Amino acid sequence: MGVALAMNAGAKHLCLFHSEPAASDEQLEQIETSTRRYAHLHDKSYPLKISQACEGLEIDM
Repeated sequence: MGVALAMNAGAKHLCLFHSEPAASDEQLEQIETSTRRYAHLHDKSYPLKISQACEGLEIDM
């Protein structure tokens, strides 16, 4: 849903975050990988940057 919403809105960057402190790094990496795969299947030509949010991350807008 987030990928489709970002693409429909014309977003250039989708930053994933989570609220489950018990999630392991491997689980978070799997979520990011799955999201990238879905974005590619949804629209191969759309240049959506996908990243994981982390403490201290700064994004220039």
